[in-house]
Amino acid sequence: MEEDQIQEIKQLIVRDQGGNIIDVGLMNVKCYTKSIERNRLWVLHRDTGRVLPLEPEHSLVGLKQFKRWYEAVVFPLETSDPEVPRATPEHSDISHKSDSLNREFPGPPGGSLLDELEEVVRDRYTTMPEGSYTTHLFASGSEKIRKKTGEEAIELILASSPDEMIYEAADLLYHLCVLLVSEGLSFQQVFALLRERHTAG
Repeated sequence: MEEDQIQEIKQLIVRDQGGNIIDVGLMNVKCYTKSIERNRLWVLHRDTGRVLPLEPEHSLVGLKQFKRWYEAVVFPLETSDPEVPRATPEHSDISHKSDSLNREFPGPPGGSLLDELEEVVRDRYTTMPEGSYTTHLFASGSEKIRKKTGEEAIELILASSPDEMIYEAADLLYHLCVLLVSEGLSFQQVFALLRERHTAG
């Protein structure tokens, strides 16, 4: 295996079996291979470069590598079904065009995809699990989070294809969520202002 392939770092998107995003991290080929072998997710710690198991522990259902990112499907270990097959590179029903991305843009009511994402981000803010990219962002401080969110906005503007635009928009929404939580704000407040503007308009 080529050394540059081992070192190539990509974003990891972790979903539950319903397609909901439950975590975001970093992964390279070494993490990918180890995850398949151990049947649980291993991620790359951004600061130390160490390969660590993602906490809290989940059993791995599927893991797939795309050109610019990895996606995994997991379920809580305590509810693991022994009949669920071990994950392999070929065994994965993950798609970057997941049904969750095709949902109607969520509004203020609970239960929306953005509500779920914000709940996960708030949990990471409270528990700060090691190996989580969200933990890394919170530990980096507000200025770093603002800068990263701005970088994601620029990447969206520079996207050259519909698929790339969708991918970059998802990245931007995630980092925006982290920024809002770090500042003690929420999507609900943003939605409330949008509703107010819509009503006034």
